Amino acid sequence: MSDPDDIDEVLRDLDRFARRRPEYTPIDEAAFINIPQVETEDAFGPEDELIIGDDYVTYLIFAEEHEITDFVISTEEDSIEVKTNDFILKRELGMRVDPDGPSSTYTNGILSVKLKRITDRDAVG
Repeated sequence: MSDPDDIDEVLRDLDRFARRRPEYTPIDEAAFINIPQVETEDAFGPEDELIIGDDYVTYLIFAEEHEITDFVISTEEDSIEVKTNDFILKRELGMRVDPDGPSSTYTNGILSVKLKRITDRDAVG
């Protein structure tokens, strides 16, 4: 087998091995529908993190060498999408947020998007 430090060779070896197995079937693209997607020019997109507070949700993206105007941010009640010319990140938030009022900053290579959470008490009032 190839040197384990060379991930490309390991993946090629794994694919060749899997194709020799009689029960091998290619993975259908539909299997990936519910997996969060990152679309980038290369295989590795920017890192992101979700910080959940009592009143706000903050979504951080670590993306150096950009300007605040490079980012297009779209929000819905339970998700966020951030686009640049380099990548598209889509994230399900797992909770309801106010899609009309995000605030964003970009400092030292980190985009921060802050969204107000919608709680049951907000929906009642």
